[in-house]
Amino acid sequence: MLKRAWAHLEWGGKANEDKALADAVKVIELEPANGSAHYARGKVYFNRASAAKKEKNLKEALDLFGKALADYEVARVAYPELFAEYERQKRGFSCGNAPRTWHLAGYFYWSHSHPDLAIQCFSRALDLGHDPFEVNYFRSNAYAAQGDFVSAIADADNAVKLSHGRSGYENRAEIYEKKGDLDKAIADFMTVERQLLPGPQKAGLYRKIAAVYELKGDARNAARYRQKAQDEDRGVKK
Repeated sequence: MLKRAWAHLEWGGKANEDKALADAVKVIELEPANGSAHYARGKVYFNRASAAKKEKNLKEALDLFGKALADYEVARVAYPELFAEYERQKRGFSCGNAPRTWHLAGYFYWSHSHPDLAIQCFSRALDLGHDPFEVNYFRSNAYAAQGDFVSAIADADNAVKLSHGRSGYENRAEIYEKKGDLDKAIADFMTVERQLLPGPQKAGLYRKIAAVYELKGDARNAARYRQKAQDEDRGVKK
């Protein structure tokens, strides 16, 4: 089954990745410490994260990169030689000398271990010419993880200015929510709502808005948005 998973990965394409993922998951269920299976699943998650990043679905990319990292950490124990360079970088916390090395900083952040070093590496990536929207987007989250909401909002503002797509507004809304600026969080979520087509993503957004209203103590609006989420799930026409 594991050999079949690797074969599907070699063939490539989404359909084969789906099969590889299914096989890897089954092996992990039977052998939770199987490093090769975790490595295979991690590669699927990494590929999907990279695709989501290209499509500017940065929140999805963040979640998938985090899953890939978790699998790679298990695989690293079983196959340390495959991760020798990663270990070298991790020990030295080097940001490298090229824009692409911002990925390393992302790994530190996604593992929630070193947001301060993530900020240093993201800043270096920006100096070297990496996409400023992506750097501001991810660095804002690293600042928020540290509790530095002044810097986090400044970066989130820049991300919104650089790209008026929904990902920038949704990211800033979530930082406002963490900061406790609930009205501003709702305002940004409402901007996202206007950009979303009906469907599961809109249902998920409505649940986020309901959660903010609950934090505000506004039970009526919280219930209203939970209902809107349920309507989206059922495909109820407005």
